[in-house]
Amino acid sequence: MKFLRHILLVLLFSAGTSFALSAQQEVTNGLVRKYSIDLTKVIAPNGVKSIHWEITRKDGAVLEPTIISTFPDAATTNHSIDILWDGTVGDTYVLTASLEDNNSCFSEAVSQEIIILPSDGDFMFADAIDVLACSFNGVAETKSLNVTYAGVKPWKLHYRIKDKDGVVRDNLVAKDSDGNEIEFANSTAIFDIEIDNFFINNDNSDQNWIVELIKAVSVADGNETLVKGVNPTKNITVHPLPVINGGITLN
Repeated sequence: MKFLRHILLVLLFSAGTSFALSAQQEVTNGLVRKYSIDLTKVIAPNGVKSIHWEITRKDGAVLEPTIISTFPDAATTNHSIDILWDGTVGDTYVLTASLEDNNSCFSEAVSQEIIILPSDGDFMFADAIDVLACSFNGVAETKSLNVTYAGVKPWKLHYRIKDKDGVVRDNLVAKDSDGNEIEFANSTAIFDIEIDNFFINNDNSDQNWIVELIKAVSVADGNETLVKGVNPTKNITVHPLPVINGGITLN
């Protein structure tokens, strides 16, 4: 990791009102993110001489993430900084900015905490045991499938269901009982996903359907963790639908 020194950025213009940093709270390791100061919101009656940017680790230890470029935009209304987040996964860093005016007076620093998340992980079904299901006949039924995961947080789980012919019947995101997409808070977890039973088997023998894990997606920045575990699919054995032919007769 690179050691960062205090950085002085010279600006050749003044601006007016207040300023603040981007609200980004989490970032995936290895990604570049841009942060900016809105120079139209700066209070600097004597003009802006410079802006100081600095990254520290929250515990006060060594500086690791790398500032790779700094620049005002073409309209000179924002001052931006690109940071390569190549620090220590799991650590919290503090990005600070302070303004120096033409009298060499400094503003109070504004700051933003950023947590570095893992860039990748893996997830899989916790076991290879098939699930047995009756063919759907209007009776509500769900199946709990156990999944183990390690990777970014918070995150959402994407999966799909294929029928006996390999046709994708649904691309889904794990949801709670109220139909809301679940944002899993843990970066390492074993949990159940509930699969609604809409499997219909009109054959005379069992059918094999498949639930397939696709990816976990970071809520913070959209980084995707693809399946790397040894059990990315789960077989669902769907029993034939029993049928009463002839209806009810009066004897």
